[in-house]
Amino acid sequence: MAFEVRWRKWILACLKSASISILVNGSPTDEFNLGRGVRQGDPLSSFLFNLVAEGLNLLTKASVSCNLYKGVEIGEDKIHISHLKYVDDMIFFGDWNTTNILNLMKLLKCFELTSGLKINIHKSHLFGVGVDNSEVESVAMDRIVWDGSRCTPQWHWTREPFGRSAGELDSLNGMLDAAILTLEKGDTWRWHLSNNGLFTTKELSILIDDKLLNAGTNCVETLRNNLVPKKVEVFVWRARRRRIPVLEELDKRGIDLHSLRCPVCDEDIETVEHSLIFSKHAYGVWAKVYDWWGLV
Repeated sequence: MAFEVRWRKWILACLKSASISILVNGSPTDEFNLGRGVRQGDPLSSFLFNLVAEGLNLLTKASVSCNLYKGVEIGEDKIHISHLKYVDDMIFFGDWNTTNILNLMKLLKCFELTSGLKINIHKSHLFGVGVDNSEVESVAMDRIVWDGSRCTPQWHWTREPFGRSAGELDSLNGMLDAAILTLEKGDTWRWHLSNNGLFTTKELSILIDDKLLNAGTNCVETLRNNLVPKKVEVFVWRARRRRIPVLEELDKRGIDLHSLRCPVCDEDIETVEHSLIFSKHAYGVWAKVYDWWGLV
């Protein structure tokens, strides 16, 4: 924006000379200099923002003067308006046509590349005066056209797909053609393996048991056993999957250990089997369980 070097150095000095400290449990830390930006609430920040945002104002005016972006004319005097700005909010007015909208997007992209300020398109809104709502939604979505019951994709290619990509595109278009939308119900996820379309872990467990266990595989039933507490069941599952953090399993994961011998008995390597079955302490517990059940 053609500011003099001295003026730019003044602004840079204001940014680099400031120092701040942070309150930790009510006590301030030592002061340190800012690496970039300004302090929160600094009166200089809004001034600097307006200077940068002025670039968007000038860029829009240049686009209008070059006939790249067309605003609107209001009233009998035909007052030409292309944009209005208040603080960090901006409204663009323009003719309703695809070329004008695309040029506006390109204008915002140029501003982003030159200033480093990115426009959040997802928080922006598009309105059409005297334009059908379906057309407004079509332009806003850019790639999908809603005709009242179906979604028709509108693809924009930098290079036409061919080979495998063309086949995948045909498959995608086929799935989109089969999608039927309605305004009577809200959008929901549907699980096609269930009769009611709802996903539950119980239904998935039953499905796995019916498909895999009946096929003669070596799979284990997935349904929970209600005869024991859940924490016991989870522990047994972890033991069968060798997910207990014994020294042998920790060593397999690359953890540096001083020794793999059992820290309780120091007689053998601490494995899952040793910790739960073969060690003296585990064997004594199992002996009492067998005696309690009358199995000895």
